[in-house]
Amino acid sequence: MSFRESESTGTRLERGADVASAIYRLPDRLAATTFEKWAVNLTYLAFAFVFFYFGLQKPLPVISPIRQPVSVFASEISGILSFVFQTDIVITTTMAIYFIGFYEMFLGLLFLFKQLRVAFWFFFAHQAVTFLSLVLIWDSVFQPPWLDVAGFEIPYILGGFSAFVLKNVIFVGAFMLLVNKELGGEASTPSESDLPE
Repeated sequence: MSFRESESTGTRLERGADVASAIYRLPDRLAATTFEKWAVNLTYLAFAFVFFYFGLQKPLPVISPIRQPVSVFASEISGILSFVFQTDIVITTTMAIYFIGFYEMFLGLLFLFKQLRVAFWFFFAHQAVTFLSLVLIWDSVFQPPWLDVAGFEIPYILGGFSAFVLKNVIFVGAFMLLVNKELGGEASTPSESDLPE
């Protein structure tokens, strides 16, 4: 191989390394330019759409895979409230579906109008109830066979309803990023002079 051929090969390798470096750094440039400009608004719109649209579907007379688990969940909550308050409290499936639907539509509107401080409390209350279903109606979230460990049956295979529950892990992460971006940081951290004595 001549000197000129080795120089040409070296130049091609350098150009290849430059291209690879540019591709590697592309996410950084996108994050600093395009994503910085659009990410927050897109996240608000995504939350608004998901909550409002799926909330709107709940009270409509459509066949929804969520009706059966909501029915079981409403029954469990009725039993707990009846026990706590020592009176017969009945939450029907229709009442629960309508409440969840309107609650989610309201939450969607809060995101649409960027009312993040108000949405904060409604969002986490929604998530708490959603994840409570993993405990109260685990037999709707998981499907048999159960894993037998020392005489205890432990569910481990996810059922169809689990997608409705477990997708909320992504929602929580995205919401935390949105709150951090919009409300977090040094500017909104109270100084000692702002704190009550």
